Amino acid sequence: MLDFLFPKECLVCSKTGLWLCKTCQKNLYPTLPNCYMCKKLSNNFKTHSQCVKANSLESVITLWKYNECSKKLIHNFKYKNRFQVGNFLFSLFESKLKKINFENSLLIPLPSHRKKTLERGFNPTEILCNLIAQKVNAQVNTNFVFKKQENISQASLDYCEREKNVENIFEVNTNLIPKIDKYSKIIIMDDIITTGATISEIAKEINEALGKKVVLKGICLFQGSFRKKKQ
Repeated sequence: MLDFLFPKECLVCSKTGLWLCKTCQKNLYPTLPNCYMCKKLSNNFKTHSQCVKANSLESVITLWKYNECSKKLIHNFKYKNRFQVGNFLFSLFESKLKKINFENSLLIPLPSHRKKTLERGFNPTEILCNLIAQKVNAQVNTNFVFKKQENISQASLDYCEREKNVENIFEVNTNLIPKIDKYSKIIIMDDIITTGATISEIAKEINEALGKKVVLKGICLFQGSFRKKKQ
C-alpha cells in the first residue's frame, strides 16, 4: 500500500520502481580484494604483513567503490531518514554474505555519539548489523563500544588529520567483557572506509580493554579514496 501511495524513485535518475534502478545499479562498481591500509590488491581483503600496525584489523571487506551513485544511497539513508534505503542496500549485498565466515562472530556497528543518534533517530550501521544477523550465524552487540565524544566529519580532512580526529573518542564498556570473551572474532561494521583510521581506533580500544590480541575484522559498504600523507 505504501509503495502504491508513495512509489519508490531511483535516487539518481528518478525512475519509478526501486531506490536505485537496474540501469543505475550498474554504476555501483565492486571493489577488488585489497588491503584496507594501502588499497593494493590482497587475497580475501587480508591486511598485508608489511602494512600491519599495532591495532590493524586482520581484514576489511569492502563491497563497492564510493562514487556519486553510492553517495546518493548512503546520504538518503543516513541523513534523510529513509530507513527503506537501508533495507534496499542490504538486499544488494545479501548474496555476498555466503562468502564470509561468521561462525562464532560478534558484530559491532560503528558507534554513533548519543547526541547524533537522538537527532537522527537511529544508527545506520546498527540497522545493517541487525539485518546481517538475521541471515547468518552471528550476534550483534551495540553497547560494547561507544563513542564518548563528538568529532567533526572525516570527509573534509586529509590522511593525517583523520587519524588525529578519531584519537580517544571511543571507549569500551568493560562490564561486558565476560560476555565478549566467548567469541573467536569481532567484526566491525561501517558504511564508508577511506583511510581506515576510525575502525583502527576502535580496534585499539578493544585490544587494550581485552588485554589480548583478538581477531578483528571489518565489513564496509563503500571504499573511498584518500589523500596521501603530507610529506
